[in-house]
Formats: sequence, structure tokens, C-alpha cells
Amino acid sequence: MIARRLIRLLIVAQRPLTWVWPAPLRRFARDEREAVLEELLAATHAAHGWPATLGCWGGELFDALAIGVRLARPTPLIAAAATAGVLVATLRLTASPGTASPEEAFIQGSDPAGSFSLLFRDGVLAEATVDGTAAPPSRLWQRGDSAWVLSPSGHRALAVQYLPPATIRWAARPARRP
Repeated sequence: MIARRLIRLLIVAQRPLTWVWPAPLRRFARDEREAVLEELLAATHAAHGWPATLGCWGGELFDALAIGVRLARPTPLIAAAATAGVLVATLRLTASPGTASPEEAFIQGSDPAGSFSLLFRDGVLAEATVDGTAAPPSRLWQRGDSAWVLSPSGHRALAVQYLPPATIRWAARPARRP
């Protein structure tokens, strides 16, 4: 119970950084981002303890700031600095002791194109379902932290960046036309 309250406090502490976001994004995405962040921090705490949880939270602080800076169309120097900060935070989180990828991470997501689920085993994309259709292993590709699920025609149906222990980043796919 105390851990849940401390995690909630960490989420509230990062909220002022969202004020650099454009107002529509703040209205529509902040609550969902905070809910996902709460789940991520709780899972990280349960699996790896407080040092990993705080490292993950620090990476998310940089991420929240970088989102606002990128969307505000800043000068290239500011955008490069924000991107470098996110990269450093991500590298520090992945290189920290006790934050190695778990044996399995099951991730579900959705965007305007539909829903998907991914299963990573020891950091490797092992299974994927995109729009209710399971992809055979021959259509799963990965290089470093980038993973792709290919369509039957060989095009990228989904591309994600996997960040252990159970986080992905991806550009939302556009909605399909009827």
C-alpha cells in the first residue's frame, strides 16, 4: 500500500512537465499516460525494487519533457539536447544493475489502426498478434531494441522500440480506410 502511494506521488511530481505540451495533447493524453506510467512503475518496483523504479521514473521525466519540446517545434539545438537527455536516461536505465529484461514481457496496445499484443522472451520478440491475427515467427524481426511485425505482403504492419522491463514506444499507425 505504501509503495502504491509513493508511486502515485512520483506520477504527480512529474505532472508539471506536461505543461510544456500543447493543450490538446495535455487534455487527451495526460491521464492515459499517467495510468500507463503507474502500471509501469508498479511492475518495475515489484520485479526490481526502488532503484530500478526511480531510474524508470527519471527516464519518464525526460520523456515527458522531450514530448513537449518536440511538439513545440523548437530550434534544432534544444531538440537535440532533449533527445540526448532521453537517450542518456534510457541507457542509464537499461545499464543499471537489476533492470535486465525479465524472462517474459507481455504487452498489449492499440492505436487508430487497431489492437496488438507482443510477447518478448529475454528481450526478443517471440510472438505477436496484430488486429486479432497471430503473426508466424517468419514475420517477426528485431534489431537491437527495434522490433517489427511484417504483414503477409512483407510490409511493416507494426514497428516498436522495446525498453525492458515491459515498455514499448511506437508511432501510432493511422486508421485504415473502410
